[in-house]
Amino acid sequence: MKKFAMAAVAAAALSTGAAHAYTSGTFSNGFLVPNVINNGDTDATAVGLINQSGEARAVYWVFFDQDSNHLLDGCFVMTDKQYRPFVWSDSGVPGASAFKGTRGYLVFSGGASTRTIITPPTGDGTVEVSTPTRVPHTTCQTSAQLPVARLASSTGIARDGAGNNTVVRLGMQLSGNAFQVNVANRDAEVIPTVPGLVVNDFIVQTASPEIDPATGVRRVPAPGLNGASGNTVDIVRMGPEDLIAVTGAATTARASAPGFPSLATGVEPSNLALTTANFSLRYFIDGNKAAGGNDTRIAIWSTGDHRGSYTVNAYDNNQNRTSVNIPLVKAELDYVNPETSVVGLPSSFTDGFIEFEPFFAKPAGAPANVLTQGVNGAVAVDPTLFANGGSVFSYSSVTSTAFGAVQTILNAHRNR
Repeated sequence: MKKFAMAAVAAAALSTGAAHAYTSGTFSNGFLVPNVINNGDTDATAVGLINQSGEARAVYWVFFDQDSNHLLDGCFVMTDKQYRPFVWSDSGVPGASAFKGTRGYLVFSGGASTRTIITPPTGDGTVEVSTPTRVPHTTCQTSAQLPVARLASSTGIARDGAGNNTVVRLGMQLSGNAFQVNVANRDAEVIPTVPGLVVNDFIVQTASPEIDPATGVRRVPAPGLNGASGNTVDIVRMGPEDLIAVTGAATTARASAPGFPSLATGVEPSNLALTTANFSLRYFIDGNKAAGGNDTRIAIWSTGDHRGSYTVNAYDNNQNRTSVNIPLVKAELDYVNPETSVVGLPSSFTDGFIEFEPFFAKPAGAPANVLTQGVNGAVAVDPTLFANGGSVFSYSSVTSTAFGAVQTILNAHRNR
């Protein structure tokens, strides 16, 4: 499912010229806060939300841990033009105290319900058609879907209500900002937020892709209308496989992996020329593994299982290069200390960057294939980010005795 949908996400991004670029500060159907933690009321993540949807909207939220386990969720209503704070702390959110000290990420999204809209006859003999569409929620419900575009025809092209090609229909116009507020240190560290949520029903199929046991050929059903297939993701119960991309992050589909059918024909191409993102992860350290002095933490968030050890190049501020290994130990969010976790980084490398290309090669120690039961029996599925593609976002948090506040650096990326 993830591989099939990722092809559409990447194709749409490439056609708009926005592939792989970070996007922030925009309104969309929801957004990601990629790194949050509640260390108590005096050291917590504070989020601010703005609704510009033109009317009241229900806003659903989910807290995931670093392995993308769904731990807590909720909903609140925002009126039009409303700003609302959301503080991930013991007193700020009911139930948050149970996860004190648990690092993770938050997803905020609008909600909608699938309804059938009947197009009236035009008088020229045109037959009435039923079109599954999504009606935005103005009150909180026990289940909800993202307000995304529906597939207009068997061509698989996503269109909005006016028939325009689109990736995400902005039935919800929500934006957010976030800070890690530490009262004792009189500090508010900026945490970047990432807009544009894409869930696993972006491309909806009549059935899951399967391997024909007789021929070994992957059979991919043609795309169909959401609502008719019953494959709609419930964002209230969103799981680790449901969020397949965030349009504001760097998003890549894997050309080398099977399962990327043509949106028009359902035929899997032998080669799909898509670029991948190469990140430059900034660090500023003092070579002392003890806390204090110059320290850096590198946040790496993705939609896929990125666990494993990556052999990469590191550079200092004199352009000296060395090979190092970055072990990522959590499935979808790691918070890396380069002084203690990056293997092979010389003590003299105190200021520079580490190149990180998660789609270049499968990391050593990556998760093994898992058996997934389908209509044709069990199929071995590679669960890794490398195999399936997805979205990646990264930033560095830098502290130093030379300045008081924690500094946030977006880790730039380029295409290969």
